[in-house]
Formats: sequence, C-alpha cells, structure tokens
Amino acid sequence: MKMVMLSVQSLGVRPGAAVMAFAGVRFDSGGRGEWFYSRVDLRSSLEAGFHIEADALRLWFLNGGSELVNLGAPGGESCFEAFLRFSAWLGRKEPIELWGNGSTFDNDLLRSGFRRMGLREWKHSSDRCYKTLADPMGGGVLRFNCEELPLKDPPEWYAEATINNALRDAAGQASHAIEVFKKLDLEV
Repeated sequence: MKMVMLSVQSLGVRPGAAVMAFAGVRFDSGGRGEWFYSRVDLRSSLEAGFHIEADALRLWFLNGGSELVNLGAPGGESCFEAFLRFSAWLGRKEPIELWGNGSTFDNDLLRSGFRRMGLREWKHSSDRCYKTLADPMGGGVLRFNCEELPLKDPPEWYAEATINNALRDAAGQASHAIEVFKKLDLEV
C-alpha cells in the first residue's frame, strides 16, 4: 500500500504545536490497513520546544476534555522516539502519498516535528488533502455511512477508543477515501 491516511491530535494548529498523539493507516481498496500509533509524552514535546496554543486547549475542554486527560497522562513516548518510529514505519522504498485532513494541518504538524527532531522529512509532492477529496468531490458518499477500514492486528484498546482518537480517525478517513475513489471510478 502506498497511501497513508494521517491523523494528528495536537495542542495547536500551526507547525510547531505540541503533538499529543498521531497515527497513520496504510490503505487501498484491497485489505486490512497496517497502522502506526503513538501517544507522545507532553513533557517531552514541551522540552523539545513545541508550543501550546490557547484556542486549541480551549477547544479540547469544550469537547469534554476526557480525551485530553487520556492523552496527557504519563506513559507516552518521547517526541524523538515517536517521530523516529514513524519514519521507520513509513519507509522510503516506494513513492508514498500522505493524506492529511486539510492541506496544511496533519502533514505540516508532522513535518515540523520531523524537522525539529532532525529527521529526514518526506517530499512536499507526497502530500495529499483528504478534506479536498471528501468535501466537494465526495460524490454523495457520507463518511458516517462507510464501514471502518479493518486494521491488521489492532491494539487491544482500539475497540474502546473514542471518536477523537488519532488511530480511529485515520482508519475512518481511509475507509471514506476508498469509498469516494470507488464512487469516482478511480483505481486505489
């Protein structure tokens, strides 16, 4: 699979914002999605120079705040470890398409993390915008009508994950993208 759907849970919308968790799900029209997930230690993010934006923090609290509490709990991995593992998971053997929910959100947040950690980032030509595909081109395919992409060996906690979970979001968006591609009669 050469396409990866990204989802980032962050404390800001600008590059350099603290990333709390992020996920990637490989997808195409034929099978289970290999996945990556990391919950990043907030202290590690702040020590690495990432910032928190007040408006983003306020949004998390307005939406109940429970997922923010889960994300901020001790036990996440260091920024460097998370981005290094993600880089290894992505690989660089074949051209890859990285789909983010917005042309300047998920991909740019992760790219800024790669830069800050001194890791080689992917080419800008690999960036794809799921929101552009889903909104006007959706062809009447509504995301909540799509079955979620089955993950290959999902983590034990996955069934209990909330709607604001990065891995659940990435899998749902990947499934919807596949349905939109089918509706548009495009090979995935």
